[in-house]
Amino acid sequence: MPFLDGIDLWDNENMLRIGFISLGCPKNLVDSEKIMGLLLKEGYKIVHPEDADVVIINTCAFLDLARKENHAVIERWKDKGKKIIIAGCLVTYYGEEINKVFPFISGSIGIADLSKISQVLRKPSFYFSKNGNNYLTERVLTTFPWAYLKISEGCSNRCSYCLIPELRGEYRSYPPELLLAEARALAESGVKEIILVGQDTAIYGKEWEEWSIARLIREISKISGIEWIRVMYLHPRHITRELIECVAENEKVVKYLDIPIQHCNDKILARMNRGITKRELFHLFQNLRNKIRNLTLRTTVMVGFPGEGEREFKELKSFLEEIEFERVGVFAYSQEPGTPASFFKDQVDEKVKEARKKEIYSLQKEIMEKKDREIQGKVLKVLIEGEEKGYLIGRSERDAPEIDEMVKVKGDVKIGEIVKVKIKKVGEYFLEGETL
Repeated sequence: MPFLDGIDLWDNENMLRIGFISLGCPKNLVDSEKIMGLLLKEGYKIVHPEDADVVIINTCAFLDLARKENHAVIERWKDKGKKIIIAGCLVTYYGEEINKVFPFISGSIGIADLSKISQVLRKPSFYFSKNGNNYLTERVLTTFPWAYLKISEGCSNRCSYCLIPELRGEYRSYPPELLLAEARALAESGVKEIILVGQDTAIYGKEWEEWSIARLIREISKISGIEWIRVMYLHPRHITRELIECVAENEKVVKYLDIPIQHCNDKILARMNRGITKRELFHLFQNLRNKIRNLTLRTTVMVGFPGEGEREFKELKSFLEEIEFERVGVFAYSQEPGTPASFFKDQVDEKVKEARKKEIYSLQKEIMEKKDREIQGKVLKVLIEGEEKGYLIGRSERDAPEIDEMVKVKGDVKIGEIVKVKIKKVGEYFLEGETL
């Protein structure tokens, strides 16, 4: 969602007009919303980037492809007569070289420098920090009637292919009292669904003996107005019995878990430094299916990791066929400079990676179509999010925003309501139904 549209809460013509472009993951989007909230509190006016004096571009640098896309966006704005400030992962990726890579920018803020944005607006300056407290209490919500709740920053898992620890620092949980206050504020604004995000949500609270992701979920579920709680980005190695029981028993927790496995072959998993085996993965998903009724499982896999031959790839396909994940994202391995995996000698050809990626997509499409056919004629709860071409548009409990299916709904209900919908038609990546 590159552009964050204008929010005319202030009418101070003497203040700078600020435009936002948020690139990358949901965690980045939360950071953008927090920066906007801080600037609105200080009297700045948030407008569409085309109408702005200053454009803040919050960037992603996780993969080479993302960096190229971010570069292209930044370059497109350099000749539009606006000051440009870069925030996010690209800043920590380049560090002090950022103003050499982009000599036309007016400043930068690193992952841990979000609160310094007003300083950068007043005087061109450059900050590059990745470690430290970057939690901001102010926020402008751009995703009503749902919201991401970012519960942590950084990552300490040290997967061999991943730049995140270098870009965002070591893992640190945000204090629970701040998160609960934020969740209460979101509920008061009418938000119906809270989606917990972080680099590894499963280890939330590891700094404190009395806190865990399960306890955080239980506390959020006590907040009036919040009807759905969804958990994303769970590392399979860190999923506990307490969490499984919480998801199974808590009525507000949607029966949907996002658990990136990356691969299933033991040799590949070891080289990735994932800390888990195929056998453990199989038993985890078997246990989850047994303990949580009507569970939707989402995962992410990586093809073309160094050392992945045809045998290892076929093993991955067989695993996906056996588990039958309802939702799967697939990435081709990217050789990121400085990561341990970048030094492996047995890199896989780019054409082979792309071919394997297409194979996984094709396989998963068949699985999704099969599971969607099973849904036809059934009743699902749907959160109504908007309107489009004569339909109400929403999501069921089976779907996370922006990455999963949508539901087209016929009926007379308001945006933000959760309604029962009987599914009448199954399409490619969408369902269609009528309210009861």
